[in-house]
Amino acid sequence: MLKQRWLGKGKVGAAFGVLAALMVLGALPALAADNTEPSSTPADGVHATTITSAGPSGAPKVLILDTTVIGGTTSQEAQAAIALGFGVDVADATSWAALTPTEFSSYRAIVLGDPRCSSISSFAAAVANISTWAPTVNGNVIAIGTDPVFHYGSHPGALSLISKSMAFATGQPGKTGYYADLSCTGSSSTQLLNPIESGWTYANDGDNAAHVVATNPFLTGLTDAELSGWNSSVHEAFTAWPSDFIPIAIVTDLSNPPAYTAPDGTQGDPYVLGRGTGLVAGAISLTGTPASLDVGGTATLTALVQPSGTPLAGATVTFTVTSGPNAGKTGTGVTDSTGTATFTYSSAVAGTDTWSASFTPVGAGAQTSNDVTVEWTAPPAPIVIAPHFTG
Repeated sequence: MLKQRWLGKGKVGAAFGVLAALMVLGALPALAADNTEPSSTPADGVHATTITSAGPSGAPKVLILDTTVIGGTTSQEAQAAIALGFGVDVADATSWAALTPTEFSSYRAIVLGDPRCSSISSFAAAVANISTWAPTVNGNVIAIGTDPVFHYGSHPGALSLISKSMAFATGQPGKTGYYADLSCTGSSSTQLLNPIESGWTYANDGDNAAHVVATNPFLTGLTDAELSGWNSSVHEAFTAWPSDFIPIAIVTDLSNPPAYTAPDGTQGDPYVLGRGTGLVAGAISLTGTPASLDVGGTATLTALVQPSGTPLAGATVTFTVTSGPNAGKTGTGVTDSTGTATFTYSSAVAGTDTWSASFTPVGAGAQTSNDVTVEWTAPPAPIVIAPHFTG
């Protein structure tokens, strides 16, 4: 939650003024003290004047609103996208307002970043035409209820949250994702979410104890330790959210009753939530390749086990066909150092198998993955051409 601090007048106040000036000029970029979060946008002096581009030429691009980041194309959000192989366009408010739905939809993701713990005023341009760009979002969506750019100097886990969230938001080729860092917008944060999908209720509860409660390949390695102990780790948590959004991280040091019980039994309010391909509540997810093939072929199922975001090696995973022509079929695999286990099978009959995977953590109950389907199709009958003689 946002903490307010004050300094006295005189020499202390003057010293603070000098320090603030140096930070604005970039002389002290790493001295973002966690106990002095500003409640308004700091003047960084490097916002774009139109649309500024960076990154590899010819690559798919993400679009960033410049008032929501610090440093334009050198911002942490832009650099995270570039590191993933994307180009970036950083637009000022005027340029943003002029973009059409077709132009918005041409981007791999729309990015609203963290301008170091800012209010909703930094997001005004996005709110003003959200009815134009929100309908273009058809890819992965991630909502981040904290201010990682403010904290990364003393908490490197903040950079992990930025980079992995960017990877998730850009994770669907040919679609437009949404990276929404809610910074310190508080109750106004729902203005950035409800137009995407309604059903959000803001909560101002919890502080420093974070717990990762979902699994996704893009988020592997995002751990409790990286997200906790920021001296205000959480600014926007939620007690209600759309049913197709999955809590990714919850805050557990609450003063009010928790809104969510995770598959591992922990309770808290979600503050990082997502919607998209491969995101699963709990510590185990399942994928299948290929999804459709001829009878007699082979399909491979892959389970990813990562409790609290950490890949778990040596876990026994049970794969089960819950319905379909091979209902009741099971197999097992043991996770490797990346937390993955595989099982390969074939079918002699046509139809659609539905698979799930499960594992039992030490000292806890079994957890079950999402369902995956494998469709088996009968190959077409050979065409026999009988000879025809005329005489």
